[in-house]
Amino acid sequence: MIKDIRIQGHASYGKPVHIEPGRINLFFGHNGTGKSTLCNLINKEINDPPCVVVKEGGAKTYCYNRSFVEENFRTKDKFPGIFTIGQENNTIVEQINEKNNEKRKIDAEEKYEDQITRSIDDFEKREEKFNEMCWKIKEKFEPEYREAMHGFLGSKVAFASFCCEGY
Repeated sequence: MIKDIRIQGHASYGKPVHIEPGRINLFFGHNGTGKSTLCNLINKEINDPPCVVVKEGGAKTYCYNRSFVEENFRTKDKFPGIFTIGQENNTIVEQINEKNNEKRKIDAEEKYEDQITRSIDDFEKREEKFNEMCWKIKEKFEPEYREAMHGFLGSKVAFASFCCEGY
């Protein structure tokens, strides 16, 4: 439990203020009256000697303000009205989102690799078809031009390359 709060020189607390809170406390008021400043002090976000929070017995304190909501309620999801509670859960949800993003990148890379593999396979099939076509032409004209084809008579690939050299 908090036994004593003293604050001075921060936001709306120019003059010293001393509060002796009870077990459960509610601070409310208009904008600029010091509610967030008190929460920041209680949450140890203000570390200034004239400002003190005295706790008894290792008490846990919670300030339900915008910071608390942002840290503990996951409301950025796609489904309005559905949220997770707890800073640990919020962290887990963020880790899941990061892993999902990594997975999307890996999936995209795998898709790109698959496209490359298909393109290579297609190229190799077309190259084989071209080699076959050149070989059939070679066989057709080999009796008449055997001497000109010397060195390429035993290999489809070598003969197809020879055919391409003229272009």
